[in-house]
Amino acid sequence: MIRLILLSSLLALPVAAQDLDNTPPPETAPMPEPRPDPEDRLDDVLPENTAPLSESPLSESLPDPGDSEEVEAEEPPRPLGMYLQLMEDDATFAACTAQLASLGTVFTVEDAAVTADDADCGIARPVIVSEIVPGVHLRPAATVRCETAAALGQWVAQHVVPAAEVLSTRNRLTAMALGGSYTCRRRNNLPTGKLSEHAFGNAIDIMSFQFEEGDPIPVEPRMDDHTIEEAFQRAARATSCLYFTTVLGPGANAAHADHLHMDVAQRNGGYRLCQ
Repeated sequence: MIRLILLSSLLALPVAAQDLDNTPPPETAPMPEPRPDPEDRLDDVLPENTAPLSESPLSESLPDPGDSEEVEAEEPPRPLGMYLQLMEDDATFAACTAQLASLGTVFTVEDAAVTADDADCGIARPVIVSEIVPGVHLRPAATVRCETAAALGQWVAQHVVPAAEVLSTRNRLTAMALGGSYTCRRRNNLPTGKLSEHAFGNAIDIMSFQFEEGDPIPVEPRMDDHTIEEAFQRAARATSCLYFTTVLGPGANAAHADHLHMDVAQRNGGYRLCQ
């Protein structure tokens, strides 16, 4: 059996060799067809009425990156103006206006007061006050932040009106003449330097107190003149420091010799300036 298998294997070898010898040589592989031009392919894909990409109106409208006169650099975002940083949220503003209503203040809420020349100046939610408490008018009406109006109303109601009742020759307080409320300016009206609190609606200036009878009482230096007018001015000035964080008047400096400047500027540690 083993011999027969070996013999069959030997007889098959020439056949295999003959098959190999008769195998025709392989044909040369075909060359790859040339790739179509990109623009030819684009024409096959785009409709007939569509312009090639290089000729599209959009590509013509794009600025040349190398043309510095046509490409404008984007300006970095500006920080919020100071007046926007002081803007009250809805709940705080609602509570403040409710306090004004309880004082009997006559006021209106207006659109934001801004000044084009200075992005920091302005009042985001101003109130215009014509009558600070019943019977006591502001002349002219004051444009301020609500917090400033509330401080003024409390001071007038709690201290100025009662002090005026002592002035028997003048009867009751009817008005206060103002030197200024909101205005975009520097401190002490100088051309440079830090902005005044008036620029944010935080401040108000009182020039004089007016009464139902008799002459007004102007704010002026009254160092030891021993009069009832001095007593009234001293009382009004001292008590205003309970409601305002800054009070400057006669004797503080020459710029405040004829009025009381009062503001609600916030300082570190609750510091107050009363001069």
